[in-house]
Amino acid sequence: MASLRDLPQIGDQHAFNLTQWEEVCADPNLARLEYRIETDRFGHILMTPPPSFEHSDRQGRILENLTQKLGGRGRARPEVPVSTASGVKAVDVAWISEDRLTTAY
Repeated sequence: MASLRDLPQIGDQHAFNLTQWEEVCADPNLARLEYRIETDRFGHILMTPPPSFEHSDRQGRILENLTQKLGGRGRARPEVPVSTASGVKAVDVAWISEDRLTTAY
């Protein structure tokens, strides 16, 4: 395991995350896996088993509630990749405004 002094310094975490995430998404072997895939702040791939039915059911109910409450001002989506200071994380549910949707793709 690398010591802290051996880890790379990352100037622009968001740009680094986007580059790493593009590589992850382009890998056909990773696309075949059923695991939830995220990255840490150094671009290392983290995989966890897919959520249970109970978890997915809760996710669905949250999506339905967001859609009912916020209607046409955006979209509720599951498993959205989000760039954070700790890498790219797959959040369970996200609300994306119409303005953000135009720049999300």
